[in-house]
Amino acid sequence: MRSAGCTFNDLIDRNIDIHVNRTKLRPLANKEISPGYAFLFFILQCLGGLIILGCLPQRCWPLGLIGLVLLAIYPFMKRVTHWPQLVLGFAFNLGIIFGVVAVLPYGAIQWFPVLCLYGAGIFWTLGYDTIYALQDKTDDLKIGVKSTAIYFGDTIKIALSLIYSLVFVSLALVGYWENANDIFYSLLGISFFTTLVMLYRMNPHNEENCQKAFNANSYLGLLIWIALLTL
Repeated sequence: MRSAGCTFNDLIDRNIDIHVNRTKLRPLANKEISPGYAFLFFILQCLGGLIILGCLPQRCWPLGLIGLVLLAIYPFMKRVTHWPQLVLGFAFNLGIIFGVVAVLPYGAIQWFPVLCLYGAGIFWTLGYDTIYALQDKTDDLKIGVKSTAIYFGDTIKIALSLIYSLVFVSLALVGYWENANDIFYSLLGISFFTTLVMLYRMNPHNEENCQKAFNANSYLGLLIWIALLTL
């Protein structure tokens, strides 16, 4: 469904992407692929997701509908709000809720750690997608597209520091609930330190540097994943 989301996003944004230097060569933007073909591909991707959803307990099905709604509205958010990255966070991390609900009935779920983990994912997505949006800030301002990268302006590093701090606070709460050991908190501390270094070195006015900071989130995710495995 993430890949379906990417297809739908590029389909809706094809007339915007052509005006953005980083995205103007995308297949739909440069008309290498027709909108009709892209829409057919999107339908096939959704059918694949529907097959998987059908294999899950029926209590997961409403979440599938919520995920589809989030997928559908996300591409339009950059036209009406400076917070499309937040909507993306809700959509991208819904799998956390899916996984828990697929294993346990609603009444048996301890929602506090689940929602903390979901929150950590939302804040993380908000952080790294804001960094991603910094690459297009100049072009977005010209064509009127909104983003958190534009909204935060000159306070971007302070805002990102706060957002990433919320990621680690949320993860620490998960660890506290699960009586985490020292290994978990040590890995979390290392992850937090590397994040601070990443933000300190990031130049929000340099596209190449922002791309490197965005890519560094892959290693951050790996460290957090390893930490969670110790719970």
